[in-house]
Amino acid sequence: MNAKLKIRTFYKNDRQAIEELSGEVFSIYGNYRKYLPEWIDVPDVLTIVAELDSLLVGFIVVGIFQEVESSFYADILAIAVHPLFQRQGMGRTLLTEVISMIEQQTTLKIKDIRLTVADSNLAGQSLFKKLGFTFSGREGLYEGGQTALRMSRPLSKL
Repeated sequence: MNAKLKIRTFYKNDRQAIEELSGEVFSIYGNYRKYLPEWIDVPDVLTIVAELDSLLVGFIVVGIFQEVESSFYADILAIAVHPLFQRQGMGRTLLTEVISMIEQQTTLKIKDIRLTVADSNLAGQSLFKKLGFTFSGREGLYEGGQTALRMSRPLSKL
């Protein structure tokens, strides 16, 4: 691959590409084309995209939520890479970028990063494990019938 991968924040004109990519990548899990627009419009949700030659090829959506009085956690709501570009390190790049951003911020006391992954998504589970996530329980079912597994990763700055 000769093109350079560019990681940047979400622009409003990325919305259609994100909806299309989420529909393609997440269709077996449920109707993410319906959920993603709602998530990316929430003020405490950050969306980062991966671009290759001006083509949006991946994204990650992370929310910051308050758990108790002054304790927060980050939740990876979605991460997707276009099927033609999977297994080339883009998902890892998106995830490490978000982890780094969360660790470097000093405003909130974010204790950990959490996510939910389908029991059938072995590639995703493998990536998350390599980046320090461990299983922390089950959380119901996706619309597609897969079991939702919770994973979490403490922040290294703590």
